[in-house]
This record gives sequence, C-alpha cells and structure tokens, in this order.
Amino acid sequence: MLSELYIKNYALIDELRINFDGGLNIITGETGSGKSIMIDALSLALGKKASKNLVRKNQKKAIIEAVFCIDTSDISAFMDKLGIDNTEDQVIVAREITEDGRSFSRINGRAVNQADLRSLTSRLLTIHGQNEYEQILNQSNQLKLIDRFAGAELEDLLSDYTISYNRSCEIKKNILRLNDNMDEAMLQREISLIEYEINEITKAKVERGERKHLKERLSRAENLEYISSNLHFA
Repeated sequence: MLSELYIKNYALIDELRINFDGGLNIITGETGSGKSIMIDALSLALGKKASKNLVRKNQKKAIIEAVFCIDTSDISAFMDKLGIDNTEDQVIVAREITEDGRSFSRINGRAVNQADLRSLTSRLLTIHGQNEYEQILNQSNQLKLIDRFAGAELEDLLSDYTISYNRSCEIKKNILRLNDNMDEAMLQREISLIEYEINEITKAKVERGERKHLKERLSRAENLEYISSNLHFA
C-alpha cells in the first residue's frame, strides 16, 4: 500500500508530505486546492511522461517520492530480477524532472529506465479517474489487463513469444524479398520447377568425384579427332 507521498517544486506545490494510514484515506478540498495536482504528481512517480512545464517557476527541478509497503512475493521477485534491494519490505519510488525537461527515475535509490519503473509500479498501485472505465473497451488495454492478471509467472512466456513472433515476421519479410514479391501462382511454379530439378538430380545418382571423372572423359571425346589423326600419321 502507499504509505507516504512527498512532492517538491511541482506545479503550484512548494513542498508537501502526506502520510497515509491503513484502510480508507479521503482527501477533500475546494476546486483548485491542489487535489488533481497531487494525483498528477503521483502518476509521474509511477512512470507517466514528464514535461519541463511541471517544474515550479524559478526552480531547477521537481521531486516526487512515493513510499510503498510491500508484502507479496510477486513484487519481491520482480525487484530481485531488476537487481534492486528490498530487504526492508518497502519500495521507494523517486522521480526528478529538471527545468529542461529531462527525467530521472530511481527505485530504492537505484536508477532505472521508464519501462522497468512502470512494470514495477503497475504492481503497486492503480489510479482510476473519471470515465476511465472506457479504457476497458480498448483492445490493447484488454491485453494489458490479461497480462497483468497472469502475473510474473507468465512474463517469461510472453517475452519468449514476443521474440519468436518478431523473428517469424522477419523471416516472412526475407522470404518475400528473396522471391522478389512473386504472387502465389508464380511462386508455386517456381517451387514445382525446383522440385523437378531435385528429383532429376536424385535419379541421376551423382557420386562424389564424378564431376572430375566426367570432365576427363569429355576432354578425351573433344580431342578424339586430334588423337585419331596423330595415330594415323604415326
């Protein structure tokens, strides 16, 4: 669960630290009081795309940190896979956005890329917004939900499948290129011709070294008249 959120120099927020208790936590306030900004900051910590416009005016960088308490082997195993220490049963996700728009992410003090950050945080927290249920109708989101439900157990299988699928697509491209994009009928004629040639070669029962022997016989046959003439003269 999310136990603490720290925000500094983000949008209108100078510095803010919020501690969350177990169970239900409710944050209320008037329109414009900063509730949405706080949620946006948390989304950034989870891996949302960053922008330099989010840094508070006249500040060098914005910092967002989120502390999570963990108690599942799934998350621990994933952190071990990334080589991140998790001996204290908590995850500290930190995000820094500089005034020129660059972004840096860390998990328990270790720098990580955005893909690894999102892969981990998707297991820690889910943010639901207004009309967000519509995303369920999106086919790509449906696949993501299925993959998330499958958990880490099937991640390796999905990775292997992706590699195999990409390799298959690459092979199909190469086949089309080698065949000069022939249509199906032309390709079938080419296959039939090759099969016929293979069959003729097989029936010929060609043996190793036979080519050299045949060349010698051909050479004698081509010089037969010359040899005969010289024998007659002798």
